[in-house]
Amino acid sequence: MTQARTAGRPAIMAGSYQLARHNTFMNTIYDQPDGRFVRRLEKPHSVSNAGSVVAHVQEHVFPQIGQYMQEEMWSLLLNSREQITHDILVSRVTVDSTLAQPSIVFRDAIRLGASRIIVVHNHPSGCPDPSRADVLMTKRLRQAGELLDVILLDHIVLASDAWYSFAEHEWGE
Repeated sequence: MTQARTAGRPAIMAGSYQLARHNTFMNTIYDQPDGRFVRRLEKPHSVSNAGSVVAHVQEHVFPQIGQYMQEEMWSLLLNSREQITHDILVSRVTVDSTLAQPSIVFRDAIRLGASRIIVVHNHPSGCPDPSRADVLMTKRLRQAGELLDVILLDHIVLASDAWYSFAEHEWGE
């Protein structure tokens, strides 16, 4: 059963989500049975480039990026005006697992009617350079997005004080 948590309720620690910090920005958090979180923004947030996406993520998704010990992948759902409407925790990574399968990444985008997505994940090592696995995953996500008619606008890798945008680097090719 999905439970909704709204602004004004007691703060709940849920992985990287510090709900009390987000009360003024978020409207509702849906805690999914599989460990994911779906946050619908109260007001869509306009983004124009990778820098504005990173600013949104650093403020609302990874407020203290250097303190994360595991990789987390987030999907930012956008409407046709390229405004973020939802932030979704897609997965947390253990040493011997991959970030996420395309079916997991696109599931909520399709369900919630997003026309575009941006995928973001952190590198706890402090180095934003994408790994070979990151490059391969991005290629698979782009292919899946084309098939599903949901455009992957970017895949951004964040580290403590730097970031890497696949879109700005010709998609790692």
